[in-house]
Amino acid sequence: MIGQLKTEYPIQVICDVIGYSRSQYYHQPKEAKQKKEKALKQAITDVAGRYPTYGYRRITKQLQQEGVGSQSQAHQPSHGRNGPAGQKAGEA
Repeated sequence: MIGQLKTEYPIQVICDVIGYSRSQYYHQPKEAKQKKEKALKQAITDVAGRYPTYGYRRITKQLQQEGVGSQSQAHQPSHGRNGPAGQKAGEA
């Protein structure tokens, strides 16, 4: 219902009218977040494997060009996710 109305009204107004908090609307179950994280980490690993000379900035740009994480900005690959800290953890 909210999905249909959000093109016409702000999310806050819709949630207020139906007695639903915005945090509940935006909440994602932990499993869904973990699934997206795993897919993004796999995509980073794949790009790093195909282009071993790429640094984190070029990997990020390549992922964006391939459309990885394009559903929402919160799940877009970022420099922090595949930068030096990610490399230390063996993720990139």
